[in-house]
Amino acid sequence: MSLKIAQDSQYQGNNWWKWSIWIEGPAEELNHIKSVTYVLHPTFANPVRTVADRASNFKLKTHGWGIFPIRINVLKENGKTVTLEHELELSRPDTMLGKMFPSEGMSSEAVERSGERTADKVASEEVQTEMGILAKEYEDIRRSMPAGDPRTRKMETIASKMRSLAHPDCPLLKSFVESSSAGERLAAVSILEAIPNPNYLTWLADRIATEKPFIGYHAAVALLNAVRSLRSSHRGKVEKAIMRAQAHLNKRDWKDPNQVTVLRRAQQELKKE
Repeated sequence: MSLKIAQDSQYQGNNWWKWSIWIEGPAEELNHIKSVTYVLHPTFANPVRTVADRASNFKLKTHGWGIFPIRINVLKENGKTVTLEHELELSRPDTMLGKMFPSEGMSSEAVERSGERTADKVASEEVQTEMGILAKEYEDIRRSMPAGDPRTRKMETIASKMRSLAHPDCPLLKSFVESSSAGERLAAVSILEAIPNPNYLTWLADRIATEKPFIGYHAAVALLNAVRSLRSSHRGKVEKAIMRAQAHLNKRDWKDPNQVTVLRRAQQELKKE
């Protein structure tokens, strides 16, 4: 069989993408496909979607914010089913060859921010006020909206704004880390996602065990960014944190596919010299 999975993505801003996935192969083989069923991340409103449009090569168009493995069931006219798997990739427009995260160093948002927003331009009182507003907004949205794409998109916008407020000497980080407020803990994760800090690697790993999937996912991303920027100077700490996060994930009955994918990528990048 020579069927292959193809995809594209268009970044919409605020960590949100429109993306498509379809089947490629010889016309004579595509012509004998009856339908293609895509099994998406379970947080999608309709995670199992079947497409029977041969003219579009059975293309599925949708949108979202995270990477995850997609299982594809190809039903042929003779009744046989072929199962394929594809790991969704989401590209940013400012890194033509980059994927969802920069290959090394700080996140792209942190790099952009460093040239525009510095500690001497933003008083800590103003940052604290803005972070407090965003933290409350996150908690209000999580409490008032049902789970699904609209809620996730709003939460992603908040997390993006929190990352834009991060700076290396943020005096609020410790209080956010110790806070009982989920919104303020998201603020801490967002700061560490933008600017990795070796002193909080264990705390990030423990988010996988204690937080809701949204914060846990961003904690995993923060650990991945730590691998990329701290592995040469704090390799031992980084390795222990990734192992700890993976151990937490292994104990969960339901494993968030986004966290699985990000931690797997972190482990792969740790093996690089």
